Amino acid sequence: MAFQLMEINETPDAPLSGRRQLYAKSDGIYEQDSGNVAVKLANVSELGNVTLTQRLYNFTGGTLNVGDVVIMDTSIMDTVATTTAPKDLRVLGTAAETIGNMAYGLFNVVSGSIAYITIAGTVAVGDWLSASSTVKKAFSVGPVRERGAFAVALSSGTNTTIRCMLYTNPELTSTGTYSYLIGGTADSINGNVNAYKFTHASATVAYLASANLPAALLSNSGIGNTTLAGYSSGGSPNTYGNSVVSGYKMPYSTETTSVNGSLALGTARFAASRCGANSSTKGYVIGGNNIANTTLTTTDKCTFSTDTMSVSTAASRTIYYGIAISDGTVAFESGGTRYTTDKRTFSTDTCAANVDSNLPIGGGWGALSFSTTGYLAIKLSGTSYSVKIPFATGVQANNANVLTQLQSYCAMFPINATNGWFIGDMSTSPFTQSSKFTLSTETYTIDNGAAMPAGRYYGASFTKGAY
Repeated sequence: MAFQLMEINETPDAPLSGRRQLYAKSDGIYEQDSGNVAVKLANVSELGNVTLTQRLYNFTGGTLNVGDVVIMDTSIMDTVATTTAPKDLRVLGTAAETIGNMAYGLFNVVSGSIAYITIAGTVAVGDWLSASSTVKKAFSVGPVRERGAFAVALSSGTNTTIRCMLYTNPELTSTGTYSYLIGGTADSINGNVNAYKFTHASATVAYLASANLPAALLSNSGIGNTTLAGYSSGGSPNTYGNSVVSGYKMPYSTETTSVNGSLALGTARFAASRCGANSSTKGYVIGGNNIANTTLTTTDKCTFSTDTMSVSTAASRTIYYGIAISDGTVAFESGGTRYTTDKRTFSTDTCAANVDSNLPIGGGWGALSFSTTGYLAIKLSGTSYSVKIPFATGVQANNANVLTQLQSYCAMFPINATNGWFIGDMSTSPFTQSSKFTLSTETYTIDNGAAMPAGRYYGASFTKGAY
């Protein structure tokens, strides 16, 4: 016997009134009306497979059928939309019935629900499913869960409708919330303890005292667990020596930075990868210079579940002040002292040169990672480049739209599926400038409202809900 849990509206055309709520307790299913009178409908032994649904409006412009994949519509309350962005983080779930356009209907949206889902391509039992480039359909990302995966297949098929179990996307509500910059410098000599918080909703930066480093650093490396914490690794109190192994952690829940001995690097160094070499389970600190100012290939891996550092596959060439873009499956690492690019595969912890991704020049590129493509840009006096690298192919291509102001070695804050910012700079005093990247048009514009309160570059940056 199977029960469907839903919100019942006695007047569907007025969804905010006349509600009776079905809810689950440890011993069964209850109904509660607007007078807070609860009636037990079924014992837990009678339930069998439970499907949890919610009524929402279909504002997609067409009919939704059972199993169609939908996302959150952020323009109107209580509505859904569709997507063609692979691995879209905004997926809510699937349609539980046929729902006409502008109609109110049932959707499977709760983790643990058994539901039907329409698929593009071939899916095997046990494969994880993400939004695909085909509207309303999911596709297989394989047997290992990746960023954006929201369901696991319970049956198999090709270009059809199958059964799945939904799992909450942990990044759905955290994506595009806040970014952070910790440490850095404004004079290329002395490190700083200060931390700054970028609020995506308002596109503003403010000083965040609680996240200040315990010790002043510049040229520290930033990595970010997309849902729980950001990390600062290595660095130096000044340009001319004393590189450190120290690792620091800033939980997003407390926004307080503290030293963590298990996060120490295996080799003291500064100017390792500035940010971006992350998946949802681990991040990498790549290259850098040791206390003798020798440039290294050394790479450390941070395992987020245990907050531990371990030696990982080295870069294919020495590099410092590099940058990375990532979709959570692979990362492309370049910039800084190198124009050549490495591809790092997270599932195998392997790294190899990828000449198709090589940049036009080395230097302090800024980089932003979105679901399918990474974007990199740099503007120096007399030099301006802008490129993009699709994660699926790893082939670098020119982006005709370039930065409109001098900017390099900045902090980089992506917001999945919409925009990103390059904030701070080492090119032009007072080193506070900000540029906004609009994904839909692939353009950069000056955004003075998002300027840093104080000049900063060579710091560790990371973003909650993004790589």
